[in-house]
Formats: sequence, C-alpha cells, structure tokens
Amino acid sequence: MKRITAIKIMVSLFVLIIMLMGCSDKTFLQSLGKIDVYSASNESSEIIEIGIHKTTKPNPETHGTLDSFPEAPNDNTTRIDVGSYNISKLDISKYEDLLYYIRFNTKTIWPEKLPGNFDPNKIIELGKDPGLNVRDLHAQGIDGRGISIGIVDVTLFTGHDEYRDNLIYYEDIPKSDAEWHMHGAAVASLAVGKTTGVAPGAKLYFIEASWDDENGKEGDMTYRYNAEGIHRLLDINKQLPNKEKIKVISISANPSPDYGVSNYADYEKALNRAKEEGVFIMAVSSDVDYGFRFGGLSREPLGDPNDLNSYYATDLNEWKDEGRIFFPMGSRAFASYAGENDYTWMRSGGASWTAPYIAGLYAMALQVNPEITPDLFWSSVEETADVKMDSVYNKNILIANPVNLITKLAEK
Repeated sequence: MKRITAIKIMVSLFVLIIMLMGCSDKTFLQSLGKIDVYSASNESSEIIEIGIHKTTKPNPETHGTLDSFPEAPNDNTTRIDVGSYNISKLDISKYEDLLYYIRFNTKTIWPEKLPGNFDPNKIIELGKDPGLNVRDLHAQGIDGRGISIGIVDVTLFTGHDEYRDNLIYYEDIPKSDAEWHMHGAAVASLAVGKTTGVAPGAKLYFIEASWDDENGKEGDMTYRYNAEGIHRLLDINKQLPNKEKIKVISISANPSPDYGVSNYADYEKALNRAKEEGVFIMAVSSDVDYGFRFGGLSREPLGDPNDLNSYYATDLNEWKDEGRIFFPMGSRAFASYAGENDYTWMRSGGASWTAPYIAGLYAMALQVNPEITPDLFWSSVEETADVKMDSVYNKNILIANPVNLITKLAEK
C-alpha cells in the first residue's frame, strides 16, 4: 500500500512539474488524466474542436431589373451598385466613364452592346490578380503553403471556391444566424483565395466577430468580440503543432480609443498577448499597434496590375506623414456571397482590403524564412520598396515590391 501511495505521489509531482514548465504537448497532458489546456482568454480549461462550426449559404437572389441608371448616393459614383441587377434594357452608352467607378458582380446582366472599351469580364479577371508580380512568386511555389493565417471579421460565406479548401476553422462570436456579408468573403479571398489571394497556399482560421455592443442598443459598437476572436485564435494555437500555428491575424478594422467604440482596452489586451506569443496582428491600426505605416493604391481598371505605372495613391493628402508603404487596394475583384463561383469588383477600396494583402505577404515571408518577426518583416518591406512619382498627387511614394521582399528575406 505504501508503495502504491508513493507511486501516485511521484506521478502527481511529475505532472505538476510538466505543467509548471509550460509543456505544450497537449496530447501527452490529456493522456495523464485528461488534463485540458489552460485558456488565457476566459480563464477556463477547454479543448477546442478544430473544424467548421458554422456553415453558411450564399445569397443567389437577383435584385431585379433596372429601368433607369442609378443615381450616385451623395454624388459618390463609387457607391453606385449594380451587382446582381439586370440592366440589359438600359442604354448605357453615355455612361462609359462612370462605368469604371461603379460596383458590379458576375451576376450583373449587361446590355448586349457595351460602350467603348468597357469590358466587365476583363476588368474582373484583371482585378483578381493580386498584382505587383505576386503571381511570379506563386509560380515558384512561394504561396504561403504550410503557414496558417487567422482572420477576425464579419460573416463569411463558407462555400466559396476561392478559399473553401483553405478554410480549417470557422466560428462565430457570439453565436449568430447571419448567413453572409460581402466583407467576410472579400477579406478571406484577398488573403488566401486561389486566384485572388496573395497567399493561396496558406491555411485559414476565421472568426466571425460581431461589432454590435452587448448592451443591444442599435448603432452602439464594441471591440469586445474582435478581442475575443484574437484570444480564441491564440487559444487554438496552444493545440497546434509548432509548424501549424497561426502566425498572423488579419483584422480589417482600425481599433482606437478615440472613436467612441467601447472595450478598446479588451483589444489592447488581446494585442499585447499576441505580441507576447509571437503572433502578428495585421490590423488597419498597425501604425498605432506597431508603428507600421501603410497606404492604399488604386489602379486604372484596364491597367496591368503588374505594371507599377498602372497604380496611383488613394487619398494621398490624408496620409500626413512620410514613409508610408503603399499596397494594392482599389480595382480589385474578390469572392462574392452571391454564389460559390461569383465575384464582385469595386473601383474604390479601403484599408480593409490592404490588411489581408499584407497578412498574405507575411505568410509568404514566413514560408521562406520561418524566423522572421513583424519588425524584421516591415523593415525589409521598407528597404525593398520601389519609389514612384505618383501621377495624381505629383509626390514620390513608396510601393511594396513583393518579389524583392521575398528574395531578401530568403537570403537572411
């Protein structure tokens, strides 16, 4: 009996020592009395089942037939949306210039005769290309394969062909019956899409996070669920082998204590935890979070996305400080929630499109150099950027050069 008791004490001490040393071998710990991994986000033990916890459906419905060409809301032509509309009965010959600024998708039904050089199919195909010769890297097998990317955003249509095979994990926080949103499909496809993504070989872990404040008041917003999404992905990391851990999380939001959105402290805590655990949070607020300043480029819709001269800075006057690195943002085509093979094109873009682009570049950088850090990555982005005189603002701007970036990091 004494010997049995002594053995029990020794086993207990052995388990305790492993836990105190921060042992990350979850399988081994579970075998010793089903010990769960500690979750830092909610101070509870939990085994997270990796998989698709919510399957969403597309919205294939068309919006009907238009009898007249839409007027621009607030005189903003980029907000004219003919996606999923039948405009085949309209005479659009006098709208050629305007057509290059509106939003449309592959379900838009056009008139048989189109004005001038306007070609919506060609525009969408050009818009799928990430640009800046990223596809040359893909041809060399540098496409983010073996790297895991996290995204925290709104509802994702889980069945789109662009990223369906990349999607490893999907969960909604809090639980929601929402089926689709244009934003979730867009950012996922711009990061890891087969034809639209910067890192089509990367795995995707996606958290659907609500922006609605928990108090239920209409219009109130919160960072709470974005923060919980980050924690969730970091908790998942504890269960993944080192080579499969999420190394970058894209957030197409601009968390700030100055916007009147509640729970910024929650986001800040999640950000600091991610930094401590070696995960890069690529948010629109990266200038505040890391000191990484970026801007967005637009492109003539029929311009070559791999020709530097096709690009121009968007709202350059708003970027008040020097040294920003510019990345493709406008004239992009991305996955649409309208169907598993449908796409939306927008002339205008936002920093929401740039965050997943940069996250994809980070994944490719990790593929060639697993030891990189956010600081090394960004300093290399700055060192390899091209200088271009902007055609709109007549100022020199710095444009990221993905090929030179990856070449440089592969040599380190």
